[in-house]
Amino acid sequence: MHFHDEAEHDDVPFRFEGAPGRGHQLVVTAQKRQWLAGRWEHQWRRPPTGEELGRLVEDFVREEVLYREALALGLDLADLVVRRRLVQKMEVLAFADSAPLGDAGVMGYFLAHHEDYRVPERVTFAHAFFSSAARGARAAADARAARTGLRRAGAADAAGVGDSPVAASPVTAATRRQVGDRFGAEFADAVFALELGTWAGPVPSAHGQHLVLVTEHAAARLPELAEMSGRVAADMDAERRAGAVGAMYARLRRSYEVVLEGESSHEEHTVAVPSQA
Repeated sequence: MHFHDEAEHDDVPFRFEGAPGRGHQLVVTAQKRQWLAGRWEHQWRRPPTGEELGRLVEDFVREEVLYREALALGLDLADLVVRRRLVQKMEVLAFADSAPLGDAGVMGYFLAHHEDYRVPERVTFAHAFFSSAARGARAAADARAARTGLRRAGAADAAGVGDSPVAASPVTAATRRQVGDRFGAEFADAVFALELGTWAGPVPSAHGQHLVLVTEHAAARLPELAEMSGRVAADMDAERRAGAVGAMYARLRRSYEVVLEGESSHEEHTVAVPSQA
């Protein structure tokens, strides 16, 4: 097990520099050995023996030697994974000194973006399906006949009525968009306009005819922060990170001159520095 892999996530002074020493000298400090032993004890609930600590040290030395040799060969320069990982490290550094979000900051962000968290209108409904493909022109008439029976029986569902449904019944707490994705936009508009508690229809969809019983209809509303605090904090954090990375890049970009060689000639074109929004 490579315990030193976890150093990146711990507050230790060698987490970025590995082992000191120049050229082919590699210094395994007492602090490094203590950290390796501590990670072992955390895992196994006992300190390592001398032999076990020796293996941990040699494991670290092996990784450090191969890492240094890889850098010497320039393997990091031609590796897309390494390249992207280094870019990610820079993005992390851009946000490293940012202040905590804080309750007041989250509340301010929520109030400024209140509409983004509006809970959409939702309906719950049961439905019976009458397939146009199977019944042809009779689908609507068959649905009307079944509607009479369902109303008379006061049925809460349509089990055994109609054809195999194109979507499971009941449909629970679905938004207008979700209903539209399953049945079509016109069907969704019709269902959201129905009264509660009575079998209605037939309502046409792209697949055929439906009888629909709406049992719940919740209006759109603006939630309290307590309902959305986790999502709001995550959104605020993401926006702050993006802003910090953008600002860092804009500052660094100003020190570079980017030249594009012409594709059809030997002309060269200088790329303007993008502005920071």
